[in-house]
Amino acid sequence: MAIPQRTIKLVVIGAAGVGKTSIRGQYISQRFSTGYRATIGADFITKVVQVDEREGSEETERVTLQIWVH
Repeated sequence: MAIPQRTIKLVVIGAAGVGKTSIRGQYISQRFSTGYRATIGADFITKVVQVDEREGSEETERVTLQIWVH
């Protein structure tokens, strides 16, 4: 298994209660919770994803994606 070469940080910022954490949870674990618990400060989660290196190429690259919710 290849070690991820890059880290991409995605920061999600917005008003309280609009669903930033819910969107992140849906992407990471395909789950949705109707319970509401406010994120205090900032929180992040990581996921290793495979992305295409180049258009038309079968090469892929493993990238660590950090999703921050503020």
